[in-house]
Amino acid sequence: MSTIEHTIGEIDVVAFTETIDKTDGTGTWPAGTIGTVVSDYGDHKEVEISDADNYGATLDMPVVPVEKLKLITKYNRGINAAVTNISRYGFRVLLDERELFLPFEKYPWFKRASVEQILRLERPQPDHLRWPDLDVDLSVDSIEHPERYPLKAKL
Repeated sequence: MSTIEHTIGEIDVVAFTETIDKTDGTGTWPAGTIGTVVSDYGDHKEVEISDADNYGATLDMPVVPVEKLKLITKYNRGINAAVTNISRYGFRVLLDERELFLPFEKYPWFKRASVEQILRLERPQPDHLRWPDLDVDLSVDSIEHPERYPLKAKL
């Protein structure tokens, strides 16, 4: 049996495996903090930490040794879709070269979902996003042009 090793690269979602110093010297980020790799320096990665309470505003961008990072979601360049940020208001999906915001108020299926369930995103077709753990399928067009889709979801 062979093991597949995934290297961590730009746009991948990662978690800190141990405490990391904040870049401004005011404290530390605890193990388990989740961020998005924004620059790849080989054995070190620059990780964007966003504010879940402020629509994903950037809080910090520490450069972290790769051995202190755990890969959470691999950005698959063949699929070109990845969840890059989750806040209490919704989450962002990087799709090809653009970013879409899905607010929980408009997409209620995700409001009570776990981080892992939201991060597990598939793109079987260019206009089709799928979250298999939640049994949610969305058309990219319905996210980009909601005015074309007047029916609203209710839970």
